[in-house]
Amino acid sequence: MFIPRIVTTSWDDGDPRDLRVAELLTARGLKGTFYIPNAGHHGGKPMAPLELRSLRSGGFEIGSHGVSHRVLTGLDPPELAREVRICKTWLEDTLSEPVQMFCYPKGRYEGASSDFT
Repeated sequence: MFIPRIVTTSWDDGDPRDLRVAELLTARGLKGTFYIPNAGHHGGKPMAPLELRSLRSGGFEIGSHGVSHRVLTGLDPPELAREVRICKTWLEDTLSEPVQMFCYPKGRYEGASSDFT
């Protein structure tokens, strides 16, 4: 009996060099999810809308990663909502489709999350 194995890859921070990662994955028949913040991370420039649309049209999933890649723990509720909502809305406007995935910046979260959709 054949048991399929599923492997997923994910990449975060939205660096424009991730387009090269996407090329390498595509060449090997692999897909993945790219988690994108609005602002550039570590002083870099953010991925441009055309680059995001190129990733998506290449079959890659796009997920939200917050406006500024700030760690969400400890933010007051209005600032937390802003970090999550603005990035999601921007990505949905850019891609003209719903964005349903989210990756916590630096993997940090606390307790149950609220619904910011």
